[in-house]
Amino acid sequence: MDIIQIATSAVQCNYVLHYGTRTGLASKKHCPMRPSCTPDNILIAEQSNERSEMEFSKFKTQLKLRENTGVERKGQSLMAGIFANSDSGNKRFLLLLVAVACLLSGGVSVTPLIAQEACPWCAADWAPRFNLQGVVDLHVHSAPDSGPRSIGALEIARIARDAGMKAILLKNHYAPTAGLAYAVERAVPGIRVFGGIALNASIGINVIAVEHMARTTGGHGKVVWMPTFDSEHYHRVLSPNPNHLPIAENSKLREEVIAVLEKIAEHDLMLATGHSSPEESLLLIREARKLGIGRILVTHPLPPPVGMSIALQKRAASLGAVLEYPVGTALGSNAQWDASGEEMSQAYVDGIREVGPENVVITSDLGQSMNPIHTDGLSVFLGKLLAAGFTQSELELMAIQNPSNLMGLP
Repeated sequence: MDIIQIATSAVQCNYVLHYGTRTGLASKKHCPMRPSCTPDNILIAEQSNERSEMEFSKFKTQLKLRENTGVERKGQSLMAGIFANSDSGNKRFLLLLVAVACLLSGGVSVTPLIAQEACPWCAADWAPRFNLQGVVDLHVHSAPDSGPRSIGALEIARIARDAGMKAILLKNHYAPTAGLAYAVERAVPGIRVFGGIALNASIGINVIAVEHMARTTGGHGKVVWMPTFDSEHYHRVLSPNPNHLPIAENSKLREEVIAVLEKIAEHDLMLATGHSSPEESLLLIREARKLGIGRILVTHPLPPPVGMSIALQKRAASLGAVLEYPVGTALGSNAQWDASGEEMSQAYVDGIREVGPENVVITSDLGQSMNPIHTDGLSVFLGKLLAAGFTQSELELMAIQNPSNLMGLP
């Protein structure tokens, strides 16, 4: 089922025209945060018949848009984003554009979604924005990528630098990012940029690939992620995947996984557990510690489908791992978590309090076309944690000190 979506990101006041659920036409204009940016007017139109990007582009250029389309405006609604641009002319034009495209597609249903259900940040009384000076983001998705991204690596590096951030870590599920990080840091002085390698099927559980990533020019390759979307755990609990890569058998890590861990130890890299099961993550942590790996990150353990219990998170922390709590997985756009946006946000607050800020890093895990950009997501989410009772020093621990330690930064 395709989706035509016109939206503004809840926190960055972008407007995005996104055609298709995974690929297609996308156009974005960034505007700065301002008090007048409030949730308003989203229409999500589900199309019953498929249309290609070329066809939709042709519709755009050939049709004369008319103001009277008969499409009802749905206020105070948000899913992947919102109309929040204060320029009413832009709002009207974009709304008309999606209306005509939807009407042409046939069999269209228009469904409003409640803003607070999709994103707990989107209430009218905006949370205070956290100053990002010195913040290190260990989960940055950006273009170039094999899937749609909202922003390029150069652009997000510039924005992060201008926000005062210390460093970003570029993540790609299917290609190494050490070389990209080297190029971006040279092009954007004033911020550290790192990369890594995710051991999905495009690369495999491949010790040679890890070796070359670690030796890439400039030493920007710092992290090895165990399989993410090609993990056996996702294959079992999310959807069947013929390309899945097991990392353990009979509660023991496979030989090729141990070889990779030995290579991580040799080059003093950081291990990230990827989308492994809670039990697999604990196997990885124990073996990594035996091999002398000192920097271990449990990749977004709380939300499903990883779904690590608080008790097991505490166990992982007691073994020396740090727990990642990303902004992106606590958004209403996370379809894998059957909860409201407010419930997700509260689960994060409760989880962090239970495991302790000393064992947590806050990351963005943003860059998807339907979500806020990294700096806005971090700033507002950290502000919400501040409003929830966490202290300034606790937030600095989770967003600055702990991730700096993991990356070997002062």
